[in-house]
Amino acid sequence: MKSLLFPAGFVAGMPAVGLLFLRLICGIGLAFHGWPKIQNPTSWMGPDVPAFMQLFAAAAEFLGGIAIAVGFLTPLACLAAISTMFVAVWVHLTNEATPTYFVKFDQRGPGDSYELALIYFVMSLAILLAGPGKLAIDALWADRKRGN
Repeated sequence: MKSLLFPAGFVAGMPAVGLLFLRLICGIGLAFHGWPKIQNPTSWMGPDVPAFMQLFAAAAEFLGGIAIAVGFLTPLACLAAISTMFVAVWVHLTNEATPTYFVKFDQRGPGDSYELALIYFVMSLAILLAGPGKLAIDALWADRKRGN
């Protein structure tokens, strides 16, 4: 299925296994990160952020994470995760309570470090650029459409 979504096709062999592990770690991590947000998708960012944006971010993390993990509609799921994580990194870096260095070593509670959002951003970008690999639902779907 060489197309606009997967111009390079699907890599096979050991690179596909590496992409599978990357997809699983990124996708499952995003889904767990988004699970509490999807349970209450319109109030976790506060009253200043419109509800539809909060809903999109919660869905991008939870549903997009599941889609990335199994390799289903991978480019769309990665784009949703990338855009959400870009905003998360930006918000954390411009928030006055956030440190300007990579890790806040004296942090006693969650919430104001940007490195996790940056890691999800980079993993999603890598998966988007490399494709999901042959061990993905997208590849199985493409093979079925070709009749293989």
